[in-house]
Amino acid sequence: MAIIKLNATTGLTGALPAVSGANLTGVSAGKVLQVQSGNHSSQATTTSTSFQDVSTNTNVSLTCSATSSKVLIIARFHELYLNGSHNLKLRVTAGGTQIMRFDAAALTGASGEKVIGETNVFVYSPNSTNAIEYKMQFASANSQEVRVNQHSNPAVSLVLMEIAG
Repeated sequence: MAIIKLNATTGLTGALPAVSGANLTGVSAGKVLQVQSGNHSSQATTTSTSFQDVSTNTNVSLTCSATSSKVLIIARFHELYLNGSHNLKLRVTAGGTQIMRFDAAALTGASGEKVIGETNVFVYSPNSTNAIEYKMQFASANSQEVRVNQHSNPAVSLVLMEIAG
């Protein structure tokens, strides 16, 4: 076996052995098994009070490898435009079911145009090995115009990570 020496001036010297995780045991949960993502860099606008997709580019499908898997979701709604009393509603759905919702994104007491951002990170347990489509959606709370990606850069994004359960 080679000798490895640590010298305070020059650091490590000698040949370092290759490291392998092949012999690790008892490490089954918490591994990232796959990552899927989508983003959209154009502006999306609505006055509708019904939720609509930000873009088909942010509709992301994920098929978990086991029913015990969790999905770490990072939903970044970029440059949300509001004006005056305009309120915005945001949500993420999984297979058509709402799994995260954020309402009333207006800044209370502030007037004039506002451009804010909202990033949500959460864990979802789909309990399924079927393909599930995740969607970022938005709506106006009071039929006033609201926008996502006011200046179109950087992009709105949805990141999904399957975590072994």
